[in-house]
Amino acid sequence: MIIRLYIMHLRITTLTLLLFLFTSVSLTAQVLQGSVFDRATGKPLKNVAISVAGLTSSTVTNHKGHFTFKGLKPGVYYFRITHIGYENVDCEVVINADSVLSLGVALYPSVRQLDEEKAVTPQRFEREIFISPASVSVYGREQMLQDAPRSVPEALAGLPGIWTPLNAPGTADLRIRGLSGNRTLMMVDGIRINTPLLSTRMNPWLNTVDLYTLDRVEVMRGSGGVQYGSDALTGVTQVFTRTPKFSDTGLKVHGNTFLKMASRDMEKSLRGEMEISGSHVAVSGGYTKRMFGNIFPGNTQSALDPSGYGETAANVKALIKLSRHHLLTFSWQSMDQQDIPDYARIASGDFQNYRHDPRSRQLAYGRLVSYYDSKWFRQVKITGSYQRAFDQVTSLKEKSSLEITHTEQVDTWGGAVEVLSSPNPYWRFVSGVEYYSDDVYTQATGREVSTGNIHGLPSTFEDGAAAAGLSVYSLHTLDVLKLRLSFGGRANLSALNFENSEFGKQEVMPSALVGNISAMYPIHPNVHLTSSFNTGFRTPNLHDFQTIGVSDLGIEVPNDSINPEKSFTSEVGLKARTKFFSGSVVFYRTQLTDQIDLVRSSYQGSGEYENQPVYRKVNLSQSYVQGVEAEVEVPVSRSVALFGSLSYTNGQNLTFNEPMTAIPPLNSRLGLRFRSKSGVWSKMEWLHASIQDRLSSEDLMNDFSPDGGTPGWNVVNLHVGYDFNWGYATVGIRNLLDEAYFLHGSSLASNGRMLLLSLQLGF
Repeated sequence: MIIRLYIMHLRITTLTLLLFLFTSVSLTAQVLQGSVFDRATGKPLKNVAISVAGLTSSTVTNHKGHFTFKGLKPGVYYFRITHIGYENVDCEVVINADSVLSLGVALYPSVRQLDEEKAVTPQRFEREIFISPASVSVYGREQMLQDAPRSVPEALAGLPGIWTPLNAPGTADLRIRGLSGNRTLMMVDGIRINTPLLSTRMNPWLNTVDLYTLDRVEVMRGSGGVQYGSDALTGVTQVFTRTPKFSDTGLKVHGNTFLKMASRDMEKSLRGEMEISGSHVAVSGGYTKRMFGNIFPGNTQSALDPSGYGETAANVKALIKLSRHHLLTFSWQSMDQQDIPDYARIASGDFQNYRHDPRSRQLAYGRLVSYYDSKWFRQVKITGSYQRAFDQVTSLKEKSSLEITHTEQVDTWGGAVEVLSSPNPYWRFVSGVEYYSDDVYTQATGREVSTGNIHGLPSTFEDGAAAAGLSVYSLHTLDVLKLRLSFGGRANLSALNFENSEFGKQEVMPSALVGNISAMYPIHPNVHLTSSFNTGFRTPNLHDFQTIGVSDLGIEVPNDSINPEKSFTSEVGLKARTKFFSGSVVFYRTQLTDQIDLVRSSYQGSGEYENQPVYRKVNLSQSYVQGVEAEVEVPVSRSVALFGSLSYTNGQNLTFNEPMTAIPPLNSRLGLRFRSKSGVWSKMEWLHASIQDRLSSEDLMNDFSPDGGTPGWNVVNLHVGYDFNWGYATVGIRNLLDEAYFLHGSSLASNGRMLLLSLQLGF
């Protein structure tokens, strides 16, 4: 039997000539073993991940770069070989009979990141971004180790269409094409983390994902309603956490220690993790402790006091190989943020104290993935999950003697069944059912500062507040000649119910039906034209009713006929990948309708209730967001690459005839990336934002927004590091020129010059 390795999707460029070498041997085999080494230096590479498509099999190389797969039955296998700092390898192996095959695989160090990226989020199965019509960016673990950011939102700053204003310490926001809060969806490992208490203003919960657990982050812009349901009006951000690997050569134990320090005590982080791998069970876990000091804005010696806080996080993930075709995963992750001050509220003079302590999130899930030979049931995935989001806020207004503690807790149970089908080589689709159920608990107490006496206060919701959602979806990918089509639909039914002492039991059951279609056509083998039309929706959540009763404006009364907000996004773009450059550009327009607003109303025929003006939330306003996004990567040599991105967003509220709130200004990024044969690397980037003087009435009310708009700024970051066989070291200077700058939509100035050191050591 002739065993062949085919190199897939590799292109000879001035930056990369070959991704790997292979040995073709006329042997028969059921055991595949080999070694992986650095093509440039010849040194063996350990901890290289090797997986097999359609099987539960996976492994990593040992300290000598060796790996082994046992018990492979005759057939065709598709292997993927990945390692941080190196280009991925996809290959095909044909195996028959009972001998041992030995392979030698060489990996090339890589400075390119756009060329061979793949993503799961657009179609819920992995596909190369270049041949997908979706607008998606991927941020990988190697980039995280090099950039050494403070949080997941900060890590994504500079990606096309992304804006990360800082509204409070530990609560960096992430806006996709100008929208945030409950109008963009955040997910972890395929499970939504948006809560029913989210407002449209910001989404703090992405900050509760431990940065050091991530394998990669995928940001899909302009789509997501059909793929993932409610809240994805302008996009989805999905974090994939790292997964342990099996070992076919006996018990293996790996571990890592990660240390990071920043100047002026702005950060101290410590992470320890361990992985134990066997042939049928693999378990990994870790613990993170982080302390963040006060922020020092640029061009000043004064800190924003108080703006420091702490974090602790822990995680465990276990894989159990039930058979060659059945894989069971258990995962638990937890994050606690402690003593987070709201600097803006305190600095404004409105509050003596305002703190979140703690803000926490826990997620546990179990997932069974089964692989079959049936063309209608290639893969079946069953997931059950439990999540708890908890936020306790303690506040003391200026000149007040009553300290108020408000507690919010959301318990979410989820279940999903997903089926991947492939009736023929040209048609692939994913169908499924998802269910989420949220129980909400709130409590408020007041403490007299002078006496210490504690008494109850009215809370946001009375006992029994709950939300639930059921969805059915189907996503299809069809290759017709040169045309690649993606299309699908989703039906969603939700239920919200709660009790209110003034207005009794309230219940609404909004529904939504959405669809999408996109196409990609190669006008040249290296240039693809893309076009898409996506609809999305945002089901009204419990936050839309949270002020029922007495509020600052008056009395808010319920509306049991409120409907989902809707979006319609159209895009056209180009994707190019040549030996001279890789890149993309997309033009888009999103129309937002039935947006929920608070308006003057009446109750039982009167505009007043108990001498208070009456308000009601209704589907009222219409808006649009439009713009352009571009990114490019140019290999200057085998070791050096130039990269850049640009985003322009324009948003307008048509109903109120004013700009939309917190729309980012024109912003861009330009950088140079270097990697040597010896493992030394460096990256310099320049981030720029223009002035934003298109302001909404809400922007003008922001006490921290400068008069006349938010000034433009320029920030330079420099990172240098060394990737050695048993570790990773980084020295960086963020905001090298100590620019005093403020991201539009923020309530806090950004960090000034900061020297950081990070070190990862492994065994």
